[in-house]
Amino acid sequence: MVVKIKRITFIILNTGFKKYNQALVKVYDTCNNLIYHEETYNGRLDLLLKEKDVYKVEIIKNNSIIKSSIYVVKDKYIFSFSRTITFLLRDANYYNLPIKKGEIILWQK
Repeated sequence: MVVKIKRITFIILNTGFKKYNQALVKVYDTCNNLIYHEETYNGRLDLLLKEKDVYKVEIIKNNSIIKSSIYVVKDKYIFSFSRTITFLLRDANYYNLPIKKGEIILWQK
């Protein structure tokens, strides 16, 4: 029986730039053996995996974890971390006076 190896690209959205603020990717085989333990670069990671095999994937970034199982038939698998942004608004004339209530429109519909 011939085992085909495929180059798989993991794309992790909402990661940092180059090597900064990247996600850690762990890949386990069907016997639960850790076979990859690497960080992404620019949100991407290329791996060599057996075609038509099942793997467990664990992606960790800033204490958030994505767990998934993949069946290797595609070349690219895309994952996304949700991103929450918090703003602290201050009055332009009174810097030490934070704005507690109001409405902000970030873009027009």
